Amino acid sequence: MSTVLTTSGASTRPLRSSTRRRASPSRSFWGSPSDNPETFRRNFERARRLPCALRVYHCVVLLSGLMVRSPSEHRLDDDPVSLKMISCTGWSETALAAECGFLSRQVSLQGGRAGEFFWTFPPPR
Repeated sequence: MSTVLTTSGASTRPLRSSTRRRASPSRSFWGSPSDNPETFRRNFERARRLPCALRVYHCVVLLSGLMVRSPSEHRLDDDPVSLKMISCTGWSETALAAECGFLSRQVSLQGGRAGEFFWTFPPPR
């Protein structure tokens, strides 16, 4: 069973582990209008203390989600091709770029891997 961290840092499902297998990875989504760099970093550090791998995903603006349901005060600015969030309430373009850089440095230092929309971290040692 996975743990998904919300922007408030609360877990939506408990982490269950077994002595026979590793715990499922935690997942964190960042860059959404209800989040900001400070809460993201706090949640990231909390997630890295869990005894499991961590997958971090960049917020995207999907047609069936934020694109149609988000109120105008969220000021969404997304890439029209990739749908990746460029900026929104709580996240300037500069702040999003800075966190991408932070995650890329951390994944390199911690032996993980990254793609255009994700960063995967191994369990802490």
